[in-house]
Amino acid sequence: MRESVEENIALYDELERLNRIVNERKSDEKLQASDIFNRAVMKGLGIGISLAILAQLTANFPLVTYAVTILKKSGTSFNPYASSIVLAVMLILGSSVNTYLADIFGRKRLNFISLTGSAVGQLATSLYHYLYISGYDLSLFSWVPVVSLSFVIFILAAGILPLQLICVVEYLPPKTRTLTMSLISSAIGMCAFISVKLFPILLELLDLHGSMLIYGCGCSIGAIYVLLVLKETSGKSLDDVGKSKNTKVDCDHSTKRLQETS
Repeated sequence: MRESVEENIALYDELERLNRIVNERKSDEKLQASDIFNRAVMKGLGIGISLAILAQLTANFPLVTYAVTILKKSGTSFNPYASSIVLAVMLILGSSVNTYLADIFGRKRLNFISLTGSAVGQLATSLYHYLYISGYDLSLFSWVPVVSLSFVIFILAAGILPLQLICVVEYLPPKTRTLTMSLISSAIGMCAFISVKLFPILLELLDLHGSMLIYGCGCSIGAIYVLLVLKETSGKSLDDVGKSKNTKVDCDHSTKRLQETS
């Protein structure tokens, strides 16, 4: 019994010693320019800002902000005010199932599905409005704008909107993560502001079908970017992702040294 107590005390003292060492190392670590301006950080920052721009090309904020205006111009026979409530409900539902869908499909695949689905929904709205202003009888399909935009908002809230920050974190080294995430969050806010302010101008110049066509193409570009650039990290911890990236960097440095030596 006495030996067990002594072992527990020794273990506690060792943990305290390790904790002090970690805290001392953290206090000694100061962020330097070389920590920021390196390949790994620049790559993570570039991916983060790219996702911020692509996420706003989905028109997620304009669709919610100008929902009534969009539905009035779309030509649907549904009440635009009641339909805007449906859009808000779909936004909440999408946010609620994000974690569940990410576990099923993985982050990269869910981002791709989100952007592709958004492109389909916005292009469908664009086509409907173009046919509507061209004089075609669409009375049997007056539900298309409401259903399409509801689907767009749901699939965005379930995919790219919450996942853009989660995916970016995994590309950033721990030492610079706080600073770079602040920069990326600022970029997201700036892009969202520009997107909301730009949407009425696009409506005035290109009408609804032209605006939805641009955003639909933006979603398609985003889907291609996710497919080619992002890597699947679902099921891996930040430490595992960081180790794999650090291993790659170390291999690159070793290869470079060997080349210089030879």
